[in-house]
Amino acid sequence: MITQDPVKRVAFERKCIEDKRSDEKGVILLQDNPSSRGHCRFWECVPTKLNNISSAFRFDVKDLSGRHYEPNMHYHVSFMEQIFPNLSVLVEREVLQMEVGVTQLTSAS
Repeated sequence: MITQDPVKRVAFERKCIEDKRSDEKGVILLQDNPSSRGHCRFWECVPTKLNNISSAFRFDVKDLSGRHYEPNMHYHVSFMEQIFPNLSVLVEREVLQMEVGVTQLTSAS
């Protein structure tokens, strides 16, 4: 069962993200985090006031095709590192990008 096995939960989350960005217009953006209202969508990060993303940066899985509205899918940086342990591969494939305006990575967590 997915809910009882942490390895399966991470694999499930990875598959969901990969399915969401399966077309050429799907990306994972590193963004500034202007507020603490965004909730992490990682399976183990239950949305509560205590689990809002309060770090300086967050990841957002986005469909840039403009075909349909998608709600924000924010993730803590640390959880995205669990889901995709080798983020550099995603950068090389241009799947992982920095949003316009993100110029310094000094306090990501």
